[in-house]
Amino acid sequence: NRHRILAIDKGSFRNLFAETSSTAFGINGNPIQTIPEFAQTHTALGGTALTFALKRGGAISAANDSGIALYDDSPSFVNDISEGDAIPFMLGEHWGQFANRISHGGAGKMVFTAYVTGAGTPFQRVFSNLTEAVSQGDTPAGAGGAEIRAMVTEIGTQPNGLALARTTLTGAGVNGSNNEAIYSSAESDVAVRKGDQVPGEAAGVVWNRFLGFWPVDEDRFILLAKLRGPGVSGRNDCVLYLWRNGMPYLKLLREGDPICDCDCPSVGSIQRVDVNPVSGDYVVLTSVTGGDRRKNQALFAGNAGIPTMERFVYLPHLR
Repeated sequence: NRHRILAIDKGSFRNLFAETSSTAFGINGNPIQTIPEFAQTHTALGGTALTFALKRGGAISAANDSGIALYDDSPSFVNDISEGDAIPFMLGEHWGQFANRISHGGAGKMVFTAYVTGAGTPFQRVFSNLTEAVSQGDTPAGAGGAEIRAMVTEIGTQPNGLALARTTLTGAGVNGSNNEAIYSSAESDVAVRKGDQVPGEAAGVVWNRFLGFWPVDEDRFILLAKLRGPGVSGRNDCVLYLWRNGMPYLKLLREGDPICDCDCPSVGSIQRVDVNPVSGDYVVLTSVTGGDRRKNQALFAGNAGIPTMERFVYLPHLR
């Protein structure tokens, strides 16, 4: 029964905008039971989005207790999307249970997953605002006939940018080695699939695991992944790539890559990655092997958001 509040702190003032067990700071006069997740925009327009579960009782039941809410920079309540309501522009379809995840891109842009009811068996759908990005049961061309089974996570960080969704797959030929994919709304297709050949690598080198992905600007994302195949070992299997809509993959940094320093070290393990989704700036923290033992870590920085065809501009440099 812990009491929770959400407030905005702008340095000169603080404003409360959501509070559990409160009708004044609830959703349409209904008190909030829990706030599973909230997200702020990265853009100058500000604002916050959150997922909620309402307290059950009276008119609120398991059939209409979940949803998402949007607040502006004031922070004033802007709008909510609630379980049980009709989905605009989708004849006969209603919002079902909402996932406890939300991504906020500013200017009212939200990317989220919810079940859809009223069209037969309920199914999951990733939404970019009120627009469908991808649905459970879809068979994107890039999935090779496989079907979207479930949504693992989703993200979108730009007001007009792409929505990305990590999904599991099912269908003929799908097994543990190829049952995941990252879907991109930029081309309405699978951008990368586990088990597929990695572009630019030796034959048989394939995607093995997706560790993280970060949207950059409105048409690209950075991907951290594990590889497997000929010549791949625990010393060089982790790699950072840049995916650009309609362009070849660009390898940014890989474990085992040489580091330009006088003692000839190399990248050990990629330990952390952080990305600014608006500017495209990114940093990579790695361990270092083969050089001075007192210099056992390295910090790389780069920018993946610059509009250019020159490969070297995107590559990280040692800080």
